[in-house]
Amino acid sequence: MPKSSELQSIADHCLLRIRALLPDGWGNHGSLIVAYSGGLDSTVLLHAMAYLWSAGALGNRRLKAVHVNHGLSVQADEWQAHCKEQAESLGVEFHSATLTVDKALPNDAGGLEAAARKGRYLAFERLMGEGDVLLQAHHQNDQAETLLLRLMRGAGPKGLSGMPACRALAKGQLVRPMLDLKREQLQRCAEEVSLSWVDDPSNQDIRIERNYLRQDILPLLETRWPGFAERWAATADLCRQNEEQLATYQAQELDRCDWRSERLGSSLCLSTLRTFPEHSQIGLIRSALSRLGLAMPSRAQLAELRTQILGAVREDSEAMVHTGACSFAAHKGRLFCWPQQALSEGWPEVWQSGQALRQGNGWELLAHEVDQTEPGVWLAPELELRGREAFKRAQPTWRQHSQSTKKLLQEQGLEPWLRKHIPFIAYDGQLLAVGDLWIEKAGIDHCRGVPGARYCQLSWRHHGRNNAPKSP
Repeated sequence: MPKSSELQSIADHCLLRIRALLPDGWGNHGSLIVAYSGGLDSTVLLHAMAYLWSAGALGNRRLKAVHVNHGLSVQADEWQAHCKEQAESLGVEFHSATLTVDKALPNDAGGLEAAARKGRYLAFERLMGEGDVLLQAHHQNDQAETLLLRLMRGAGPKGLSGMPACRALAKGQLVRPMLDLKREQLQRCAEEVSLSWVDDPSNQDIRIERNYLRQDILPLLETRWPGFAERWAATADLCRQNEEQLATYQAQELDRCDWRSERLGSSLCLSTLRTFPEHSQIGLIRSALSRLGLAMPSRAQLAELRTQILGAVREDSEAMVHTGACSFAAHKGRLFCWPQQALSEGWPEVWQSGQALRQGNGWELLAHEVDQTEPGVWLAPELELRGREAFKRAQPTWRQHSQSTKKLLQEQGLEPWLRKHIPFIAYDGQLLAVGDLWIEKAGIDHCRGVPGARYCQLSWRHHGRNNAPKSP
């Protein structure tokens, strides 16, 4: 590799930043993976990391490069071939992924860019193993573009904290080690070492918001206010520090509101939440959604949430508000929140009880064998799954007489929005159990003599259940 004081400077900077940014220091992390588009920025990052790797500064960690082929340009395959050649010339392990992106999405609305970005991250996550670190080549100018875009969209302090230098991704971490470097420094390095990179013509398309800022707006700002990007980066750091302090405060206040995990989603005490000022109520809800990984509602949706639930006159109101990404509901004095798509998929009619039944919307039904001294039910290898409408009455083991299933579900405290989704488990028309809420008295031994039957306990839960509460 050609020697370059600029390349060595950038490489040393990246090494220091990676060590400082990883949560447990340098630690025993797995591979370092460079997100390699083939453009100037990622080319400099790849060469900087290859420089460190060849010098032994990365220890025993593997260095990889991953290129995502979006298929949006007639040159896409050429760019992929270029990246493969460049990585292999450096002795770096090369990986590629090909996306299918709908070209009909409007550029001016950000649809195409957003879809491509989502696809890229899915490709990255599939490649990352336990403890791996994905390195991205975003720099100070990119951060300035991000801040201005978010400002134009009405972002608050969290949005204005910009792109984080480090965050969790898949089973590892995403690190941006060049976020405080100027693009001019990367340009000097590339020219000094005579690096070869690709230029995507779509970067000149000012219908794309980020390109418009890069081509037309930011150069004007630099002319009038030289060095503004560095000062904006400082502003982003201040916003991030304030957000971290606020997150610590909100975590304590969520505990005051008895924020707890539910069978689906989470809930908090409405009466305590209502003691906070209106803006603090919304802030706590935003914090809870963030920690659950759910998208933030729009201002109009938050206004509806305030009207229908937070500011409801009736204390027994059980109103519901849907945002598209999540649902809110008041029930028994608590505010519940869950991923809206979690209730959009039904159960199959047949269940092979020896295997966990996992639904695409996050639900899981499983049976695990237990000793017959414990509470349980005999299950045949193949069972029927039905809805509440198939069994109007039932008799749990603890009841002397049958009762309507509607009343029993209410008595068990199952939230109203889950009652038509809970699986009624049967064999040959005989009800055996209702989810993991109760075992049917007549169903305990119904399958005892069936070949392959097992004595089991049941579990019916949503995979997202363990996402809360947790520290920010």
